[in-house]
Amino acid sequence: MASDTGTARAKLAAIVVTGVLLALVAAGARAGYFAAMPMPPAYKMPPASKATVGQGFCLDLAIVAQHRSSQWMWAGVLIIGTAALCTGIGAMIGPGSAGGDSARARLLENRNAILALVGAVGLAVGWGWVQRSDAATTLGAEATASLAGADDYEMYKACILSRSRWLMGRAEHTWLDNVPGAGDSAHSHEPAPPGSVK
Repeated sequence: MASDTGTARAKLAAIVVTGVLLALVAAGARAGYFAAMPMPPAYKMPPASKATVGQGFCLDLAIVAQHRSSQWMWAGVLIIGTAALCTGIGAMIGPGSAGGDSARARLLENRNAILALVGAVGLAVGWGWVQRSDAATTLGAEATASLAGADDYEMYKACILSRSRWLMGRAEHTWLDNVPGAGDSAHSHEPAPPGSVK
């Protein structure tokens, strides 16, 4: 009787966790959590009085980055909360009783360890979303600050560099600083003014 109760709890926990994760993924996709940041448009030097390409790009980038910052923070917090829930459920229901050598029986027997593993993975994934939210906040702040400039091409260049730093933030490259010349070359790619590259 106790074995049947434990099995039912394990099934219910698996259903709840799976449902929450699927709901998070569906809600995130619908809200645009996985949409890309705006790509820079091709810059053609217009008359000074009509130069708005850089301003438009920086404005779009600032708006989208601000939204992504909030969305990714909520996604990270929800995933971390779900991970904690998995770990808590695993601790409460404990290990299952041995009921055979089948894969299903082994999974039920180690259900608490499996839920703890899911919780650990969820914690790592959720923390990654929180970090990307911080990076999006920085990107949005830099793009917003760029709008205070008076030169349209300088706005354009500043926002391209901000987006480049945001992309580089997906992986840590601090180890490059210990390689002679690597750090300088990694950060020296600035867009050339229109017409200067043939």
